[in-house]
Amino acid sequence: MTAVEFVTQLRTAIEAQKSKHSKLTSSDIAKMVDAANVHIGGSLKSGKATVGQSKVGGKPDLPADFEWPCEGDDEDAPLGFVAQINLAEVHAADLGKTLPATGMLWFFSILDGDRAYGHEIDSDTSVMRYEAEPGALKSHKLPELFDDNEDAVIKERVITFGPTVDVDSHDADVHELIEKALKKVGGVKGPVFMNKPSESGDIILASFDGYDIAPNAFGEGFLDFMISPEDLNEGNLDAAVVEFAAGT
Repeated sequence: MTAVEFVTQLRTAIEAQKSKHSKLTSSDIAKMVDAANVHIGGSLKSGKATVGQSKVGGKPDLPADFEWPCEGDDEDAPLGFVAQINLAEVHAADLGKTLPATGMLWFFSILDGDRAYGHEIDSDTSVMRYEAEPGALKSHKLPELFDDNEDAVIKERVITFGPTVDVDSHDADVHELIEKALKKVGGVKGPVFMNKPSESGDIILASFDGYDIAPNAFGEGFLDFMISPEDLNEGNLDAAVVEFAAGT
């Protein structure tokens, strides 16, 4: 399926339900649901992931030689585990086939709401690791420093991917309509997003909605990892850099 075909199906699904929203015209739908806005969404499902499966929280599955990232150079300040993404599971939802078809991404950050609101999430306190060929993976125990800190551990949930779109509307009924239409055509609504266009011209390689994933850790903000179109096209995912917007 192409992005254009997905948008056509999504518009049709919205049209079939829009009688409940008499003010929503076909022109409105066309403006809201555009092929240029198609990206990847990831929904969360409770349960334990299999080794190497995409998930937020829990314990990461890592290669034997993986070094746990720390804040700056301080080995006594290990970062918390946010998520792992298996790109093979993302591939079917990547309608533009922009991302590598295989490989693993791991995301780590400080998990401290006070520091998040203090805008302390940056390249020293959040990192992404990419392995094109990770080899055998094994569940890795969390650092001992996390044993007495519940906020440093995110609840484990499996990520399921599908194509999605963003809708610029403050109308809750419209968002409900779009979400129902997405389900009908095999799409997915966040709170994980990938390969998402941004106003700056860069691409959001991966985005995590802190409100849904761990509000106490991220101050209800958005943890985004940005990459240039050039680096994305060349498969240089290691070039992604973190950007964080704290919640209100």
